[in-house]
Amino acid sequence: MKRVLLGLFVVTLVFAGLTGCRTIFGRGRGPVESIAFLPQHNPDLTAPVIGSISERPDPKEVTMVVPPGTNVRSLVATITLNTEASVAVISTGGRVTQINNQTPNDFSVPVTYSFITPGDDEPWLYRVVVREAHTDAALASLQVSDALSFEPRFSPETKNYTVTVPYSTRELQVTARGRSPYLQRIVVDGAVVRSSSGVTVSFESADRREISIETLAEDRVSEDLYRITLVRAEPDRNPALAALSVPGATLSPAFRSDRLHYATEVPYETSEFTIIAQPQSRFARVSLDAPAGEQSLSVSGDAASSHGATVSFRDTDRLRVVVTVRAEDGTLLNHTLDVRRAAPPVSAAPPSPGPSPAPTPTPGPSPTPPAPGPAPAPTPSPPAQPPAPSPDPAPAPTPAPAPEPTPAPAPAPPTVETLTVQVAVNARNVQLGRREADALGRGQIAPEGQVTLRRYRSETVLAQDAFSVNVQRRGNNPPVLSFDWNSPGVRMSSNELVEVEIRIPTGNGNYLHYTEAFPAASALSMAPPFFLFSSNPRVSWPAPGSSVAVDAEYSLIPPGQIGRGQQGIEELPRGAAGAQQAGVQLTVRDADSGSQLFSGPVRSGAGIQAGRRLNFDQPIQLTEGRDVRYEFLVRGPDGRGWRTAGHTTVWTTRIAYEGGYRPALLFVLE
Repeated sequence: MKRVLLGLFVVTLVFAGLTGCRTIFGRGRGPVESIAFLPQHNPDLTAPVIGSISERPDPKEVTMVVPPGTNVRSLVATITLNTEASVAVISTGGRVTQINNQTPNDFSVPVTYSFITPGDDEPWLYRVVVREAHTDAALASLQVSDALSFEPRFSPETKNYTVTVPYSTRELQVTARGRSPYLQRIVVDGAVVRSSSGVTVSFESADRREISIETLAEDRVSEDLYRITLVRAEPDRNPALAALSVPGATLSPAFRSDRLHYATEVPYETSEFTIIAQPQSRFARVSLDAPAGEQSLSVSGDAASSHGATVSFRDTDRLRVVVTVRAEDGTLLNHTLDVRRAAPPVSAAPPSPGPSPAPTPTPGPSPTPPAPGPAPAPTPSPPAQPPAPSPDPAPAPTPAPAPEPTPAPAPAPPTVETLTVQVAVNARNVQLGRREADALGRGQIAPEGQVTLRRYRSETVLAQDAFSVNVQRRGNNPPVLSFDWNSPGVRMSSNELVEVEIRIPTGNGNYLHYTEAFPAASALSMAPPFFLFSSNPRVSWPAPGSSVAVDAEYSLIPPGQIGRGQQGIEELPRGAAGAQQAGVQLTVRDADSGSQLFSGPVRSGAGIQAGRRLNFDQPIQLTEGRDVRYEFLVRGPDGRGWRTAGHTTVWTTRIAYEGGYRPALLFVLE
């Protein structure tokens, strides 16, 4: 039972059964049960204000939130205790004894109370901080999971948005965060947001739906309202594969997204094999089946995952697999994979009594000269073997039905791995071109830009975020832009490319923008060399199959290999009359057929410093999207040099300031 007793100079409170809170509670819990401002003692208030007490610190902290506009310079506190105590305010420089429900105090600054209880050697101190309730009901962020687009870009002052979501969406997460840390409530589509995970919103049947986000400020009066119109995108129509592989085996021909038929050979002892078939579109689904009319397959796992699907391979030497990719719109694309079992190794072949004596060319008959003419060479086949291509001294005859061995195609393409890709964008004092500055005119450059990471040549957004732009204007010179941005980790296959798009709004639907693509790697860095000005930042890359310019970047001597006495290799060979001779040769072949696509000199300049990065004299022409193998040879005047070879796909990844594209890079050799 609690009782609040009023005294003229001392507040005495008796709580039945408790005498000496120190022995019961220890020093952790103090004598104060509550501190409040009640309307009957404070005319500015219409409802009680109860303080929030933190027992841990010393002095103990009490936070009290009053309505906006409250006169905090003359508030009367009502204090409830759990034991007898004398109360005084000591924060004014002296000791002001308090009369409960009567003594006003200036709470525009923190007020410290001292409570002296019987039996305690030192007082209990409580520091009371009073602040006005926040009236800010705006949001600081608003996000929709799996959004393909969110327009316009979120701003606390913008209240209406249109969000496009994938065609297959049935439900999605809406997350919102208040600008004020004291925002009282966020309600999304009728459900209160209770955690950072947001609210699940149903989007089952309709192609368009509006949801509302209501907010209530800490003062419980100020409100705000945001609206999102959800729009279902058209179904994705891409049934192509991004990668197809059988780990431990080599596809023939090598995988290419426009090829539909493959063969491979697995070791003789294989009882099951794995197929990894990763679609280009994240909305596509992959299934493995037997061709019509053939026995069904035993398959476990998801072929589209990084681990792939396992296919049983028992009691047969050949299995045909149909890899079906179903696009989101239902479009099907079938790929066939003919899997054969390799011939058994020699040690595993069953003994053959007839041919086994072949290595010993009948030693008995040779010393019997009286025998007729044929006798000296009763087994002519072994002597006739050496001209055959097999170099083995004692080749056991391979059974005739052995399948044709897997052609030893040039080195197998690298294994497809799943990477966590992080991209760093660093723009340091990038000055706009005069063309862009003139087009911009007096237009303002927004203080925030946006970076979007996509899968190369797709609409699949991997990450999207804002960055702050620092704009410097120096007299009549074009503006200079600087910013930094680091992406979160995004999961990609090692044979994919990531497209990095930068856009900075300038008003009237126009942007400053730059786009470049990079092969997937754990850490990527991009430094925009320039910005273009237009209303459409998206880049349409050259169509696969079209002829494109191809270049390379290389050093005449790789850095780290430049030593003393190598100055002579800094110039390419010259003829007797001083004519320059080709010192850098390139040969390019189709990776599958081996047909030669280019062969010849690509640079013949002289006076080149070792270690300096160079380019071809003129870009060569190859086909966009084509898998190629190349051999690159550099020779110095002393006849020595170095060579390198590689396997790549021709993809254009850079735009040109003058318009169009910069040449595709065949390789970069530092």
